[in-house]
Amino acid sequence: MPFQPIRKALFFEVPINNFAKFDPRIKCITLKKNVGIAGATTVAMDAAKGQYVAFFDHDDLLVDVAIEVMVRAAHETGAKLIYSDEDKIDQAGYYLEPNLKPDFNYRYLLGCNYICHLTMVDVATMRKIGHLTSDYNGAQDHDFVLKATEVLSPSEIFHVPEILYHWRKTPNSTAVDVSQKTYAINAGVKCVADHLKRQKIASKVSSIRGLTLYGVEWTSRTQPSVTIIIPFKDQLDTTLTCVKNILKHTVYKNYNIILIDNWSVRDETLDFIKKIQENKNVSVITVEEPFNFSRLNNIAVAQATSDYVVFMNNDVFVEDPKWLHRMVGEAQAFKDVGAVGAKLLYPNDTIQHAGVVVGPAGVAAHIHRGDPLSEYGYIGRTMLSHEVTAVTAALMLVRRTVFDEVGGFDEEALKVAFNDVDLCLKIRRAGYRIIFSAETIAYHHESLSRGTDDKPEHETRFFLETQTMLERWSSDPLFERDPSYPRYFTVDQQTFFNLVDPEDLP
Repeated sequence: MPFQPIRKALFFEVPINNFAKFDPRIKCITLKKNVGIAGATTVAMDAAKGQYVAFFDHDDLLVDVAIEVMVRAAHETGAKLIYSDEDKIDQAGYYLEPNLKPDFNYRYLLGCNYICHLTMVDVATMRKIGHLTSDYNGAQDHDFVLKATEVLSPSEIFHVPEILYHWRKTPNSTAVDVSQKTYAINAGVKCVADHLKRQKIASKVSSIRGLTLYGVEWTSRTQPSVTIIIPFKDQLDTTLTCVKNILKHTVYKNYNIILIDNWSVRDETLDFIKKIQENKNVSVITVEEPFNFSRLNNIAVAQATSDYVVFMNNDVFVEDPKWLHRMVGEAQAFKDVGAVGAKLLYPNDTIQHAGVVVGPAGVAAHIHRGDPLSEYGYIGRTMLSHEVTAVTAALMLVRRTVFDEVGGFDEEALKVAFNDVDLCLKIRRAGYRIIFSAETIAYHHESLSRGTDDKPEHETRFFLETQTMLERWSSDPLFERDPSYPRYFTVDQQTFFNLVDPEDLP
């Protein structure tokens, strides 16, 4: 814990020195001038003689077993950087605002310092990272963790899912309102931008709503080829709006559209099929078979020759000119990204999809479904792009080579439901990441073209497909505990709301 002289330094110096007299583990370093938080922390880092260093603010509280739990986790996992969950403590001593975190989530870390407290790092790694600099005062901890990702693999960063740290909430503190400290916001933008420059990734970083939440726009000038695949059956108004919006709004140039006609019979639809193909970027495949979402898309992918494929429902309407730029950008930025999903909205501007959480309780649930677009979500989840275990194929971009590698959609056992979740789990199991792109926004008039699944035969099919998912994935670690979702929350239709019974935790 760095001790830094302030106006009341003499008041604190005597009792701290007294503690040091009685406990050789405590060392008090008094500086002759205020060198800022980064400078003071660096002095303490240089003086550290243990195997690990933990960072702790002078007015916060640790759980009594915090260090023991963190060190045990380091020894058991071999991790070089370990972080825990945290909450806040107010002036009356009440604990509030628990920050229950996902396992290591690099894309989320670019958007905010979700790791924060408590962080512990082994000394050898700390020396590799180097000193903190005053350039990032106010975001020096974020800068430190980002630099750690430059010298550590993801497997060397471990999350302890326990609240071990209480961040004190005092008037004018960052814990109360970070917008009061614009220097911290500017430093955060700079540290993320500088990290991406060191990684040689073209990007532009900005603050979201004047907070320490950061949007990253990928600015690569290359445009790999993309095929947009849209199944449909009649419902001409819906399909026409979907296609027209793509052609009207999309500024990305290197794309084509494959429409999959699944046995349309109306004359106006057949006329549309003939006319739309006058556009050189649009083609139509007719499949006269019973509806099978997986098979329709697999057939279309087999016809595609592009670098990426986008799966899109015909009741999804895009309006943002950069929607395809954003999705391709997320996939291009990192070679280990296999798929990218979008933020989908209902027509009333509430969230329909902000990523998918998986788990044995309900197979899968859409994150923050029903929340207003204006809200941040849990710890910025709806505002920030981050890694998730699955996304919906209502609007999903997949790297073509990855789609082929994992075998595409399961058209035998998952004809309608959960085929996208199954595909995502296969992509994750193959070692690729899946990104929810918070900046990519489209409207989804859910199941407008097919209607609901309330017929008896549909309910039977849904039950069988649910059983298929449980039999196939229930023993997989990704499914047993979704690493992108805090383990203390239940996996149900209202995400980030109900807590798991402590007796049910492992």
